[in-house]
Amino acid sequence: ATAPSQLPKKYQDRARNSGTLRTATPEDHAAFSAVRTLYQKGAHEAAILKINAFIKKRPESSMVGQMYNLGGLIYLARKDLATAQTAFERALRFSPEPVFDHYVQYN
Repeated sequence: ATAPSQLPKKYQDRARNSGTLRTATPEDHAAFSAVRTLYQKGAHEAAILKINAFIKKRPESSMVGQMYNLGGLIYLARKDLATAQTAFERALRFSPEPVFDHYVQYN
């Protein structure tokens, strides 16, 4: 895995954010699963609404990064590249671990 110091500087602030994240609850996992199912079925608008509601309701959840990542995938599928990039950057910033770091190396 890539060390955080090898990432672009704008992604290195994850360490500051991860200290404020709480462990995901079963409800958080269920919400993520529901959004992922909507994404897989192509119900992108419904998925985006649920992602936004989740982030607003549970901003301290360790699942926020994964929600932003799914949002990025949806915007990428819609060819809304600027919004996808923003979502992917937020996924990196709000991930408690370097789970997305290896993707950054190739994009």
